[in-house]
Amino acid sequence: VMAFTIDAQAALVFVGVIPVLCIVVFGIMLITMPMYKRVQASLDKVTSATRQNLTGVRVLRAFCMEDAEIEQFSAQTGDLTQKQVGAGRISALMNPITFVIVNLAVVLLIHTGAVKVEGGILSQGLVIALYNYMTQILVELIKMANLIITMTKAVACGNRIGSILEIEAEEVSLETAVASVDGRVEFRNVSAKYKGAAESSLEDISFTALPGQTVGIIGPTGSGKSTLVNLIPAFYKANRGEVLVDGMNV
Repeated sequence: VMAFTIDAQAALVFVGVIPVLCIVVFGIMLITMPMYKRVQASLDKVTSATRQNLTGVRVLRAFCMEDAEIEQFSAQTGDLTQKQVGAGRISALMNPITFVIVNLAVVLLIHTGAVKVEGGILSQGLVIALYNYMTQILVELIKMANLIITMTKAVACGNRIGSILEIEAEEVSLETAVASVDGRVEFRNVSAKYKGAAESSLEDISFTALPGQTVGIIGPTGSGKSTLVNLIPAFYKANRGEVLVDGMNV
């Protein structure tokens, strides 16, 4: 609009260049948006694997699973690198292509302006103003495209967080809530098995811990100590038997 207030003929250069710039910028953006979503998903797998390896390092060592985890981690990081490089290569095309287009437009604009300056229609200052308008358009288009790509990454992360927050708790019942706990814990023939596991982590466990009593749970790494404790607040569910707190089946 400002270019047309200076000279209509010179402003036609803008009319021709702006659609081409938009096609390039938003075309690259539309191609890279799904690619960055896949990059974020791969990054999620790598961070999840890293967390599991750090928290379960003792179990991994106990079952000699280091080589298998290293191989799996290398495959995941390789997949992330491949996707990241692919998206980066396409994104890297934006600056050189847009600068080539704008510089060609600037050459045409200066040529058109020089002819008009020679004829006394425009002043040199107005030609410089047209040139500045052209560079401003380029800078703002690139800023907007980068902002949209950043928002795309944020939405991909937000969707994964939202999917976790939307998971509903199992068997939530306010009627069974208690105001206070005396602390009597009883296991009656309790067995627990993780999904996909070949064998049970706990089998036929029975004991009673009275209020104020100290009970020690002793065993090697991977024997099911943490599983047993997590059955009490029902973080895990027993496959068989009953876990009772003050006589109430958790």
